[in-house]
Amino acid sequence: MPPIYQYDAFISYRHGGEDEEFARILLGDLETAGYKIAIDKRDFAPNLPFLDEMERCVKESRYTLAVISPRYFESGNTTQESVIRVVLDMNDREHRLIPLIIENVARPTWMFALTGIDYTEHDPLLPPLEKIKKVFGTPKTTTITPLIQEADIAPPPPEPVASQPDHVREPDIDPPPSEPAEPRPDHLSAKTLRIIIGIIVTGVLLAFKMIIDHTPVGHRLDLLAYQVLHGQFAPFDTAKRPPVVVVDTSNIPGGKDAPTSRLSLQHLVDAIAEKTPRAIAIDIDLSPDENGWKVKKTVRDAQGHITTLGDPDFFDHCLLVGQGRREDLSYKQPVTIYVGVYRTIAEPPESWLGLDKYKDLAVALIGRKEDLTRMPQWVMRPGEHSERLRTLSAALSKSYVQKEERGLPGPPGWLEWMLTVMPYQITPTQQDVISGSQLPAVSGFEYASSLVNFSKLEEIEREDLSCTSDGDPGDLGDKITDRMVILGDIASATDKFNLPVRSEPVPGALVQACAALTFATDPVYEFKTSVQIGLDIIVSGLLIWLLARDDQEEDSEDGKKQSRILVCTILGVLIVGIVLVRWLYIMWFDFIAVAIALGFHPVLERRIGPWLGEHIQRMLHRSR
Repeated sequence: MPPIYQYDAFISYRHGGEDEEFARILLGDLETAGYKIAIDKRDFAPNLPFLDEMERCVKESRYTLAVISPRYFESGNTTQESVIRVVLDMNDREHRLIPLIIENVARPTWMFALTGIDYTEHDPLLPPLEKIKKVFGTPKTTTITPLIQEADIAPPPPEPVASQPDHVREPDIDPPPSEPAEPRPDHLSAKTLRIIIGIIVTGVLLAFKMIIDHTPVGHRLDLLAYQVLHGQFAPFDTAKRPPVVVVDTSNIPGGKDAPTSRLSLQHLVDAIAEKTPRAIAIDIDLSPDENGWKVKKTVRDAQGHITTLGDPDFFDHCLLVGQGRREDLSYKQPVTIYVGVYRTIAEPPESWLGLDKYKDLAVALIGRKEDLTRMPQWVMRPGEHSERLRTLSAALSKSYVQKEERGLPGPPGWLEWMLTVMPYQITPTQQDVISGSQLPAVSGFEYASSLVNFSKLEEIEREDLSCTSDGDPGDLGDKITDRMVILGDIASATDKFNLPVRSEPVPGALVQACAALTFATDPVYEFKTSVQIGLDIIVSGLLIWLLARDDQEEDSEDGKKQSRILVCTILGVLIVGIVLVRWLYIMWFDFIAVAIALGFHPVLERRIGPWLGEHIQRMLHRSR
């Protein structure tokens, strides 16, 4: 049985401006000619969703007249295009779409094959309106089925008719079947289709983002997010000293071409230990090389004075200072000393400083040279006899909090399950170093790293101290009491590194100081990967829901409302990212990538939405 249409045509157009004015004139011309025309502002039921009503009118009309202009293909009209395409192509396979071209514009592939009627032609052989009438044919009187059916009302009884011959009796005509109340089982509603398309587009964007995360572009996005979020940290309180201080050792003899004077280092350690700091760390690589200790033994002059202090004697002295056992020194309170190692970090613990008894002094001088937003807390070479070697900054921070009989600060308990310290597998080719040369040629080793807060760098830099060539720091007063102390080269440092928050290179000792401060008092957190993906999905789902909800209303003032929803969602993501770091010290690195993805969401939906809609309906149709 052929389909029964309620209208000759439905006019699809872009609201506002010339498009709507053209649609109104066309409506008047066609209805004056006797045709039954459907248009949204008059024929859509006010209590039903806009796109569902549009779908109904497309299905109940012999033709759909699409008023084509550049505005018709703007992002706010994507779902309407999909409705037209799917309904017309899937229900009866007839070419019932007639493009009315009022301005020249590139049409999408699915509409390109249709000739349409060109209103821009100056001297057509047949006027456009006459072409439409020619396609429609002679107007026919059609009974319109009301939108709301009257229930349980019996028709009046027929009046008695005189008996007539059979050849003149009116034939019985079956009434046209009423439209079913529910959508066809093989066809999705426009709102459902929009949600499905939105979910697919979100999945595509998330997959693309996860791929980008492992590329240099993803690394640059992370650095950009770090720079933006790091700027939200509260500035340092000038009335409060940072808990770490750096003593510049650039005046001590030795360095790059010769071993640093152990005797001068010992004098400096003793002078600082007298002021009872929390702990002292030496940011100089004192580890043995392939020939053993760099300074193998102590040398004395004729009077018995030490001229050269050997590594073993210096390390023994550091152990005694840490135990508070030296009788010839004025201080008695133990002060923990840490000695930097780099060349031997891949060796067994007994090789870090040459003997097993010195392993508790050793701390690793290592970091991620290409990404100093994070600093390791420990490093370990996988193996049967391996142990975790603490990094300088982690060891200092641990000693700092132990003096207060507390642990390292952590996030609130209700947030802890969402945050993580992520392990990384590194290899020698990455050259992830803070001091020294390339990593030793090992198969690989593991470390766990945490984010670093560099907001106190300027204050630490301003407070750095210095010493003379023989290790005399001068009058220290209370400048180092109860603080972490790092001994390292600043003025002539060769280990300078580019930080994402500084334009000029920064000495490694200052980088270590910022990491120690972060771990001890000002920790910064980041979300687990699974939590970041969950947040991405939640934000995208919110956008899909808002846009689908908005689709129930009338065309959203030329797409402006949908644009406002998109802009507000992006701004909301940016605000949440800033709030998290400002009040909870949580860095949501994805927030910039999510904002960019949200901006591309309607563009991608606009590109592939109609194609997806057709194939979804086609698959549903075949499955039925």
